Amino acid sequence: MIYAVTIFIDKSVEKEWCRWMVEHHIPNVLSTKLFLGCRMMKSLNSCKDGSKSAYRMQYVLSGKDKLEEYEERFAGEMRAEANLLFAGKFEAERDVLEVLREF
Repeated sequence: MIYAVTIFIDKSVEKEWCRWMVEHHIPNVLSTKLFLGCRMMKSLNSCKDGSKSAYRMQYVLSGKDKLEEYEERFAGEMRAEANLLFAGKFEAERDVLEVLREF
């Protein structure tokens, strides 16, 4: 199972946000021990007006129960921190994907 988070971040804070994600946020998410790993990717397609960059994090889970626990115990606090640091500078989209097959 994949918990996919896409972030559209203003280019004015992109470097600061990337540093925070790599050094702080992703390690904190993984420290919950609910995820098996994470991939961080940057879209090579620019946003429509060019003012934002798009990033996607793919957090790997062993099951839906792990995501539910994350949402109940940790997500609110972690999202609040992102909103405090980067208020008005990003938009987030979240999705849950079931892996059907790997080739």
